[in-house]
Amino acid sequence: MPAGTISPIIDRIMTRIGLQKTTLIDFPGRISAVAFLSGCNFRCPYCHNPSLVLGNQDEQAGSVSLGEFFAFIEKRKGVLGGIVLSGGEPLLSVEAFEIAGAARTAGLAVKVDTNGSLPDRLEKLAPDFVAIDIKTAPSRYESFGFFGGAGTAGRLGESIACVRRRGISAEFRTTAAPGIVGPEDMEEIASLLRPGDEYVLNRFRPDTTLDPAWTKVVPYPEETLEAMKAVVASHGISVRIRG
Repeated sequence: MPAGTISPIIDRIMTRIGLQKTTLIDFPGRISAVAFLSGCNFRCPYCHNPSLVLGNQDEQAGSVSLGEFFAFIEKRKGVLGGIVLSGGEPLLSVEAFEIAGAARTAGLAVKVDTNGSLPDRLEKLAPDFVAIDIKTAPSRYESFGFFGGAGTAGRLGESIACVRRRGISAEFRTTAAPGIVGPEDMEEIASLLRPGDEYVLNRFRPDTTLDPAWTKVVPYPEETLEAMKAVVASHGISVRIRG
């Protein structure tokens, strides 16, 4: 084996993965485990996983090596029904594809939580279920530089088209971040969806945020969330408020 070959292999196997061993709510209809992968191409100031966004995986409680995660999948494959790839933005990581491969070998389904900005990688991984974040009205994406820059809204549309084309089960969701998305944006968001789609409005949580200033932002009152929900629901889309 050439000199210098072993060390990168060891580094790869020792890559840290956040692990939630059991969840009954993250993958509809399946007992699952969650792999939290570091890194993100967005910098949403209200993000509640700042250590993952910034790549500080070692700060995550319950993190394991990639090798340990593979061993966990093998050990628990008779109990689990699926693996959830979350982040950060998990599709940025080569580990997402490796974990998905190991999960499928073990007979487990794969779900991905994504911001929708990487349609080619979504197509390549082809999960059984996907949750796509719609941050705000697509026409407003570029006005907020932290949403991936020019072209991101178009790539979001491509990701949604990939889901339709491949028949992937999906949930679409938006965090109700004040000033970034509001009732005036919901018609445009609804235009991305179809009757029968599942759509979730997540309550904004100011407890832990990427930008510390957002811990002082007051969440929308319930009546505003209900008004946002009603706009989308009027298009025949199944909507619920979560969190």
